[in-house]
Amino acid sequence: MIKLQEYLDNNKKTVADLARAINVPHCVALRWANGARIPSRENMQKIFAYTDGQVEPNDFYNINTEEEKELNSVN
Repeated sequence: MIKLQEYLDNNKKTVADLARAINVPHCVALRWANGARIPSRENMQKIFAYTDGQVEPNDFYNINTEEEKELNSVN
């Protein structure tokens, strides 16, 4: 699990780089990076591709798949 801003920092990329790469306004990409907004399904797919699969949709929802499995097995 990696947050978008963490991916950008680790790969020496900026929010502006992301915005240009997936063709969205800088302010929109900034909101995603700081966790203020969740991208649409279409933009999540673009982010997934841009990050070579390192940032996944679950990363925006703070879902840890192992924790989710444990919760589901208890119920």
